Amino acid sequence: MFVLGLESLIGYAGLGLGAVLTLFVSNPLSGIATGWQWLPSPWGMIGQYLPIGAAGNAARSVGFFDGAGATPSVVTFIVWVLIGLGFVGLATLKDRKAASPAAS
Repeated sequence: MFVLGLESLIGYAGLGLGAVLTLFVSNPLSGIATGWQWLPSPWGMIGQYLPIGAAGNAARSVGFFDGAGATPSVVTFIVWVLIGLGFVGLATLKDRKAASPAAS
């Protein structure tokens, strides 16, 4: 939803920005392969607030711990979805304002 919101707000550049954020920033900082605790000090924790890090943590929590500890990851997902919906809303307002005839 976040990438869709970026695309609707700034066009194809939003797709590129979303891809860079998820593939080149979120993926390495997620710590899925080893655990975020093994990453350098602030980066492992930052990665847990990005979509792929939250997904890895949620999958690990459900797979090994019967869902215990998955709440912060679910909250992270909800925040990213709300940000994406906010971007879509801003793009809709921008398009409506551009489409409305100028008052004479």
